[in-house]
This record gives sequence, C-alpha cells and structure tokens, in this order.
Amino acid sequence: MRAPWLLMLPAAAACGLEFSEPVVDTPAALRVYLTLTDSAPVGSAQVSGFLWPGYGADGAVRIPSDSSVRVMGRTIVPYMGLTTDAPSDIAYAESWGFDPAAPLGRVELEAPAIPGVAAPVLRVTPPWPLGPSDVTVSVDSTLRLDLATETAPADTVFEHWEVYVLREDGWPVARLLATGPVPSSVEVPWGMLSGLAAAGQVVLKVSQSVIASRGGDYDVVFGVTTSHTWFVTVTP
Repeated sequence: MRAPWLLMLPAAAACGLEFSEPVVDTPAALRVYLTLTDSAPVGSAQVSGFLWPGYGADGAVRIPSDSSVRVMGRTIVPYMGLTTDAPSDIAYAESWGFDPAAPLGRVELEAPAIPGVAAPVLRVTPPWPLGPSDVTVSVDSTLRLDLATETAPADTVFEHWEVYVLREDGWPVARLLATGPVPSSVEVPWGMLSGLAAAGQVVLKVSQSVIASRGGDYDVVFGVTTSHTWFVTVTP
C-alpha cells in the first residue's frame, strides 16, 4: 500500500492573501454638532464632534496645520487625539453661555485647516423667538409663537421640528412633530394646551443639518439643534 503524500503550501498562498498598495487620497471627514438652548435667564451652547484628516497622496495620515474648529466665532481646540505627528479621530467638546434675549442670526462653522485641502465654511440660520418668553393664552384660544427665520440655503439637506407642551411640574401633556423648515409663526392649538391648569411651558425644538463636500477632499456634516422655551399663563 502506497503511503499518502502530505503537501505543504506556503501560508500566503494557502490563505489567499494579497498585498495591496497603501490607501491614498481619502477625504478628510469632519462632524460637528451644535446644541443651542435659549431658556432664560442664561442660554447655553454645546459643541461636540470629531475630525479624521484622511490619507494624503503619500499614503500617510494628513497632519492638520491647525486642528482647531471655529463655531459661532469661537476657536475650539481638540480635547482628545493622538500626537500631532499622527492625528486620528481628533475630538471636540465645549460649552458656553450666551444672552438668550440677543438676536442670534447666522451660525457659522469653519473647518480646521489641512494642507492641500480646501477647508469649507458652512452656515445655518436657526429660527429665533421674537418677543418675550413669558406669554399668555386664553381658554379655547390658539397660542401664536413668532420666530425670526431665514429661507433654508440650498445645502440644508434635512430639517425637522417638534413642539412640546409641559405642565408646571414638567410633565408632558402634548407633542407635535413636523418635517421641513419651521414656519415664521408656529400656532399651538388649544387642544394641545388644554392639559394645562393655570400655567405651563411650550418648548420648540428645531433640528437642521448641512452637508458639504469639496471635490471629495473634505466631507463635512454640521448639525444644529435649537431649543426655545416659552412660559405660558392660561387666562379665562
């Protein structure tokens, strides 16, 4: 009886491994999310996000010349990341206060500077309340909330908004959701307010997202969420 032969193959051939060229010219990716809350007496702004610089033509990770991101005119430095010779997933997180009674206007995001890549600037104009935060509504009447708004730019790809009615103790009694730009005047029908006794709150939450890509070199997503609160008194 003939003894069986044992055939040994090279490991690379047996596993079907292939050696490829290094990844080159991948776009930089920036994701920044801004939350604005205008509740009196002090409003708050919170930023979170991250930057991935991508790979350059030499296959090496790009090194930003300035890793800071600018939001609402503020320079926000990274709080986490690898050393500057090989940055990866640079993260941002910062918060600050502002005067909720002051007009907000347009909010601007300036992307970090990366050599050889054109850094985009994205702009969003969140809706902002007109008039005081203390309002009254009569029984069986509609509450009208006026806002300063701007027609959405062409690169605003997604918007939606929500209205919450809360009792004085914070318990929710009604909610309305809508897709698309928020109107310059939001009408809250009495059917949503009837769950209030003598007073409560109406909260408007608006979410806007902008996406920009400059020739595939820099992909940026800028999301802005704005929350406004009105303190409602119900009158006979």
